[in-house]
Amino acid sequence: MIKSISAAVVAIVVVLTIWFASPYVALRGVQQAVADNNPDALSEYVDYNALRSNVKVRVREHIAESMPSNWPKMVRDNAIAKLGPSVETGVDKYVTPEMLKNIMVAKPVKGSNQKDAEDIQRSWDVRWWTKRQSLDVVILHIASTNPKYEGREVLVHFQRVSGITWKIVDVDPSGWKTWWMDRVQRGMPAPSR
Repeated sequence: MIKSISAAVVAIVVVLTIWFASPYVALRGVQQAVADNNPDALSEYVDYNALRSNVKVRVREHIAESMPSNWPKMVRDNAIAKLGPSVETGVDKYVTPEMLKNIMVAKPVKGSNQKDAEDIQRSWDVRWWTKRQSLDVVILHIASTNPKYEGREVLVHFQRVSGITWKIVDVDPSGWKTWWMDRVQRGMPAPSR
């Protein structure tokens, strides 16, 4: 009797440990895929349908926020409605495994200036930290260690899709958007890429 109770307790502890540790295993997989520059491995952690739908919502919100506030509501709504098909098409075109591969492919640095190459390399050195929202949602915060990009972070939303499987379902570049809007409001020129 005691052996069966002990076995049940051990089994429950093992299952709960796996259940609670699974998002961090998935996050480690994402970090390793990015470090190895492996878009195929990274695609295993992305739910492209959910990501597309969430990106469409974010783009529409950004369009609405960037329109002049003195425009009448009807004009704003009409402009957003006319841009809707373009948003749909653009997001469907760009949020794909193929585009992820294009983004992650290492590109040669133009020019021979070593300082530029070092600056580009430093801009991709990032800090990662997580915040658990619930049992089924973990937010991954990604921010550059380069002081030039201070205050800009990207939030990546991980969601449990089944059991111990986790997928990226949303990307929130709110830190970058806030930085960009602050620049625009101060009348500063758009940064060069």
